Amino acid sequence: MRRRDTYFVRTAACLAALALAVSGCAGTEGAESSAAAEEVMESQNAEEEAESQDAGETAESQKAEGAVSSPSEENGAEGGTQAQPAQGGYLHPVRSVNHMSSYAQDNRTLLCEGSSPVLSVRDAGYEALNEALALYSSQREAAVTEELSWMEEIAQEHLNTSPESFSNYWTEESAEILRADEKVFSFREKIYSYTGGAHSNGGMKGITYDSQTGKQLALGDVAADLDALYEYLVQEIRAAEYAEGLFEDWEETVHWEVYGETVDGFPYSLAWALGADGMEVYFSPYEIGPWAMGTVTVTVPYGEAGVGEEWRPLTGERNVWPLAAYQDLSMDVDGDGTEETVGFSTGEMRDVEQMYTLSVGEKSVEFNGTYGVTAACVMENPDGRKYFYADCRTDNDYHYLVIADLAELIEKGAETEIDTYADGMYDDVPMDARSFWLSDRGMLFSTVSVRRLYSAGPDGLPQTEQAEFVVDRFPVTAVQDVPAYTGEDFQEMTTVPAGTKLFVTATDEESRVTAETEDGVRYQFEVNGESWPHTIDGKNIEELFEGLVFAG
Repeated sequence: MRRRDTYFVRTAACLAALALAVSGCAGTEGAESSAAAEEVMESQNAEEEAESQDAGETAESQKAEGAVSSPSEENGAEGGTQAQPAQGGYLHPVRSVNHMSSYAQDNRTLLCEGSSPVLSVRDAGYEALNEALALYSSQREAAVTEELSWMEEIAQEHLNTSPESFSNYWTEESAEILRADEKVFSFREKIYSYTGGAHSNGGMKGITYDSQTGKQLALGDVAADLDALYEYLVQEIRAAEYAEGLFEDWEETVHWEVYGETVDGFPYSLAWALGADGMEVYFSPYEIGPWAMGTVTVTVPYGEAGVGEEWRPLTGERNVWPLAAYQDLSMDVDGDGTEETVGFSTGEMRDVEQMYTLSVGEKSVEFNGTYGVTAACVMENPDGRKYFYADCRTDNDYHYLVIADLAELIEKGAETEIDTYADGMYDDVPMDARSFWLSDRGMLFSTVSVRRLYSAGPDGLPQTEQAEFVVDRFPVTAVQDVPAYTGEDFQEMTTVPAGTKLFVTATDEESRVTAETEDGVRYQFEVNGESWPHTIDGKNIEELFEGLVFAG
């Protein structure tokens, strides 16, 4: 049985009965179901509060028992993601999403759906961190799966009793990565849930790991003086514009959370994460203010209020800013000393293509996101010029980039040139404009994801020094003898015997494919991809290898 996170118990759990009542399906049975659910949730919360906060130690113990495999282990016989060396102190995180759903007996009506994040880093030498992230990801998947099991029951009841007011239920867990460097991996975790009623319920907390050990850091590890932290939070919240709308006892709640007190059997804890500029502290809806106030965020700068200066990032000035639709950034775009507001929003649909509006201050330009923007950010090139990057999805789940010069947008408005770039971010999360992965769909030797390291160039477009793409090791088996090159510089001609199992690791997508055996013997094949079928020494590669798959 899993616990419900503190903020979620205080919001979604206690509001489930209210939401059902508003939606019109909380009769006697509905009220009993909601009360039972709340009791279970509080019990689950108490259980997980008793669990160890040290995710790194948990991961290590599970690894010893064979329950968790590290990325290096996954690179074995069945392939897996290739670890890459870290550069400049920053890491290269990967974030994907697990999707789950449940349908009614008619197999047409969606009862409920959910999602959970899957996190990792591509960098070599961070096995403990990857193990901790793998454990976190599996726990969140299990939590959402159990949540959907509970939702399915009440959703079916709602559908049966009030089909005219039914809208599918959902629960969504997401992770916004704030820092990924050689010292800290930290992210905001957002959980939102809808079980009928006027609006969704949920909130936010933060999770921070020591990148070297994989240990989940506790508040006391980062903030040495809780008294100073409490006073700082109270002072900042009291001075904010929203202060008049706070609950009367908000200071008491802040005190309980900072000091981790247990009140009436309920354990309180502070929600926080480490960002580029300091510790971010989160108060979810209904904690210190009403739902309409949203999540209250206070940033405590490094070196203040007991937050140690030693936790400041060592990667230099920030040069990437995540940007979500309808969530504006304030920054000096044109270097005149005045901050402008940068943001983008959805526009009209043109046939099946989704249009967007990118704006800087009062100036705006339209761009085509095809099937939707999956991620966006502002990147700063070495000259300090800022560019908008949007990862867009198109046919067959191909991704591409839309790039715009924000200073040019201030000058030209709707006449601003919108650049497109064939490669996309996909699941990679750029953390530094000097080094980020972009991927494409390789077609020379099977349809496979290929990627290279890029940086934001002088013109704002991605530039790379890598001639070859990296391929996540995928297995193929030679079914005939295949001519190849081997040796340190692939100058030695040889033959790969039939029956040899290989793992493809790189390609230039023009004529060369690199693969290696389980023992690390490397080969390079010369592939003629000018016409179909692709060939090696005049022979169809699909007749030479088993395991190749070409898709449209």
